[in-house]
Amino acid sequence: MTLKYTLLTLLILLTFVLFTGCEIEELATLPTGSVFVAAFDSTGVEIIGGEIFLNGVTSNQYTPDTLQNVPIGQYTILVKAPGYYAAETDIEVIEGEFYSLEFDLNKKPPGSLEVTSSHAGAAIIVDQISTNEVTPHLFTDIESGIRELTVFLDGYKNLVPTLIPVEIDPSDTAVVTFNLQQGTLGSDEGNIAYDFTLEDDFGNMISLHNYRGQVVLLSYFFRECVNCILEFPEIEQAYQDYLPYGVQVMGINTMWYDDLEDVQFVREELGLTFKLLLDVVDGHNSTVTAQYNIFWAPINIIIDQSGEIVLRDEDGVTYEQLADKFNELLGL
Repeated sequence: MTLKYTLLTLLILLTFVLFTGCEIEELATLPTGSVFVAAFDSTGVEIIGGEIFLNGVTSNQYTPDTLQNVPIGQYTILVKAPGYYAAETDIEVIEGEFYSLEFDLNKKPPGSLEVTSSHAGAAIIVDQISTNEVTPHLFTDIESGIRELTVFLDGYKNLVPTLIPVEIDPSDTAVVTFNLQQGTLGSDEGNIAYDFTLEDDFGNMISLHNYRGQVVLLSYFFRECVNCILEFPEIEQAYQDYLPYGVQVMGINTMWYDDLEDVQFVREELGLTFKLLLDVVDGHNSTVTAQYNIFWAPINIIIDQSGEIVLRDEDGVTYEQLADKFNELLGL
């Protein structure tokens, strides 16, 4: 009896494997087609980054792009882009065929946004860009969609929430209020970080206050600083891993001995992707370096979402140290 049931079990298993294998083979050879999807606004300008949906499910692809190996059949293809009304069309995909779809998206009318703060006069920052307006202020012509807001007032820290996502709807006025608390400006742990605006190695002007609401690492360096160069690859890896969570890294060249070419050399030699800033303000070198009491390098300063310095390290950092601190600040 035991042998009989053992053989029967093996037969059932063999039949299952054979049947499943055939089914997998059939699925693998299902006929497919390809669909190219592009989108344009009412003036004919191509829209980059519109999200593409198939039958209501995201394809994780964005305009302009080609959807490869789409199984034959009927589909509703929809495109969504921030600030535009979604558009869709129905299509039948036939084996081996290539389709090219162009969507015309109509721009949503602008909406209104009222921003206030517990202390008036705070600079309003939308999507990491200063608006040149201060609280309280009513925007009557702001682009629709999800926008990230914060405010900055020199010498004040932002209380939670420090960065607020707001949906701007043309039919309503969004209202956002920020709470601020006065602190002490300085360069030590517990101080509110000094604000600054410096030029990077690509010629862009970078302002610290535009990143209020995010964790920011300031890393002071110069080209011939051996320990700076040794820690930069670890800082780069931490930047890559934590950028999606809202961490910014700014390498600040002290400009004691270096010029733009030295900074560019460090970026190219180490393959760095985070911001590298030149500490030159109104023609004077090392202005921010002096403000932050930097007398040697490397020195690393971490500023939390509120604008407060939570770490000043003068011994060099490792990936593990940065990851531990970022996890703590981000609640990961």
